[in-house]
Amino acid sequence: MKNKKIFTGNYYICKKIAMILIVLIVFTGCGQNRITEKEEKKETVESEMNAEVKKTAQTFRSVYMKEKSELNTLKAKRKIINCLEEKGYAAVDCDNQIDMVNREKV
Repeated sequence: MKNKKIFTGNYYICKKIAMILIVLIVFTGCGQNRITEKEEKKETVESEMNAEVKKTAQTFRSVYMKEKSELNTLKAKRKIINCLEEKGYAAVDCDNQIDMVNREKV
């Protein structure tokens, strides 16, 4: 009779643990990656930025193609910065050899 009570008690404990595990699995999901609104917004902003960069690059594409072999020269950098200035962008070279154009926009 004692053995029956021990078995019955263990059965109910196991049943409770199994139910808790099932509930945890249901509420936490099965490891599916869900895209949150924040991640979606980040992706949208990044795609808009990429589109803007491509549009900006089109402004000086002709200079880039002409000066492709001599891109690291001061002359080529000046031409590119002048193209960006004409389109209204603020620009400066990394070596700080050319004054920033449209600095008031920054």
